[in-house]
Amino acid sequence: MCSRSDNKNPPQAASRTDDVKEQLDDSESSPWPEDHNLSASPTSCGCILQSISSMYNKLMYSYMTQIFKKGAAQRIDKSKDAQLTQHDLYRTPKNIDAAHLNSEFWSIYEQTEQHFKRTLWIVVRKTFIPAGVYQLFALTAQISIPMCVMKLLQALESGRSGDGNNIVYVIAIFLLAIINGVCTQRYQFLSYQSGILLRTALTCAIYEK
Repeated sequence: MCSRSDNKNPPQAASRTDDVKEQLDDSESSPWPEDHNLSASPTSCGCILQSISSMYNKLMYSYMTQIFKKGAAQRIDKSKDAQLTQHDLYRTPKNIDAAHLNSEFWSIYEQTEQHFKRTLWIVVRKTFIPAGVYQLFALTAQISIPMCVMKLLQALESGRSGDGNNIVYVIAIFLLAIINGVCTQRYQFLSYQSGILLRTALTCAIYEK
């Protein structure tokens, strides 16, 4: 009798092995950009510049540009090796990571003497309150834009088209439109994140119990 020494893994087993390797390589993904902590001194110029850059990235989501560029390159040139993979995606934000959130939930639950509603509020307030602030700015801009337009039209109808104050209304309308757009999308993003926080915390708590 002789045994086969050239046995090969069946295609399905090889496929499963590749899937496991791909999951293990998830650590190669870049961390969520908004989790970046400033390492510079609070009084240094570098810290100020990093703070401005961080705020710009949060409001404009410029950290997604690289992913969009790669996806667009694949769409334009089909022969180009621009296939998007899981390594192109960022890791899960720390504040909605299931393991971290579950530990935080039970820790707060014990600190609040098992007060369920208060625990949920403490968990979600770090995204819910900023969402409310951004919505306040967005609503203020939405209310102010028609008022500026009305003032501008009144000035034009009264024959004061050459008045230098009219340019102030035009600039105000332009700036308010930008504020409205930026604050609205940030408010929506934080609102969705608040919902994910609550759902993840509750799901982890239910399964652990």
